[in-house]
Amino acid sequence: MKTPLLPFVIASGVAAISPAFAVAPFNDCPTEAILFQGNPATVYAVDLSTGNYSTKQTDTGAGGTINAVGFNESDRYIYGWNKNSSTVTRINQAFKVENLTVLSGLPDKNYFVGDVFDNHYYVYLKGTGMYKIDLSAGDDSLLLKK
Repeated sequence: MKTPLLPFVIASGVAAISPAFAVAPFNDCPTEAILFQGNPATVYAVDLSTGNYSTKQTDTGAGGTINAVGFNESDRYIYGWNKNSSTVTRINQAFKVENLTVLSGLPDKNYFVGDVFDNHYYVYLKGTGMYKIDLSAGDDSLLLKK
């Protein structure tokens, strides 16, 4: 059974740009697997061929757990779900978050599965469905498409 993709709009929830959010996106997709673990989230880079890991950030600014993450090749940011704020978050190369405020359409749930493909952020939750967010609009008006 196909799950419908429901439309909604999100926009930047930051009134003023703070220094943490002014950090540039990643230069390239990280070569290690990136793991967000714990509450508050600690970011680890994991070498999947050896199992070795290093801590990248202990204070993401999320104030809680980050799930459903994926790298966007178009703008070179990581996107994820901030469980504490119940919103989509953009993560820069310093592994600091910028929450994006949901304006309408996305159910207020905690999403655990997500990824980015072709400039779209996808989140899924069993019993709720899959949602597709268009990341090409930029900071001010990200649109979820059907």
